[in-house]
Amino acid sequence: MTENTADLRNVVEGDTVTIETTEGHTFEVECVFYEKQHADPRSGLVRETNLWQFEGDRNATVSFTDGLKASPDDPEFPVHNEVWDSDEEETLGYIESLTIAGAKV
Repeated sequence: MTENTADLRNVVEGDTVTIETTEGHTFEVECVFYEKQHADPRSGLVRETNLWQFEGDRNATVSFTDGLKASPDDPEFPVHNEVWDSDEEETLGYIESLTIAGAKV
């Protein structure tokens, strides 16, 4: 396995990662789904949302949104969303640290 830069945006399907959250949870998971979504260009919004689903010690979902403010009411970007336990449907906090081990060989 190769060590990659510990940035969630570098995680792709098949990568094994260790996630530590702000709520004190630590778990090792594999990315089983990754999707990048873009805002509808007709809206004039410049947005990109990345969604990851992980399975392993915990089944979790994480998203990250980046973009440009289109109005004063928009949030500051990037927006790091909470880690959600997919089974319990509860938050596990935010990612405190991430270690990417890469794909299992």
